[in-house]
Amino acid sequence: MKHIAPISYREWKRLYRPIVNPFNACGRSFYDFLFDYHSEKHNLYIYDHCKKTPNTIWTWFHDENKSFVLAGEALANRIAYLITEIPYASEESAPEVRMGYLSRWF
Repeated sequence: MKHIAPISYREWKRLYRPIVNPFNACGRSFYDFLFDYHSEKHNLYIYDHCKKTPNTIWTWFHDENKSFVLAGEALANRIAYLITEIPYASEESAPEVRMGYLSRWF
């Protein structure tokens, strides 16, 4: 399998164009792009969007004080989901998005 180099959040945002959560604010903050997996209306929105446009869901994780985003919908160690306008080709070929340390976001 080909190794995909990690990219920054800024580069990922430019390449994949995350969509603003319609239930949140105006898209100026990173948090405006997050979809809460505890929310039924967020989950329904994610499901409907991804049915129409596959390969557009990403998961924000934390692990040992590191924060990163990976393509796909994961259930363990997740913080939230993000949805992008531009789909990735496959989970295996999508880059890891380096978010920095958790303290930067919390």
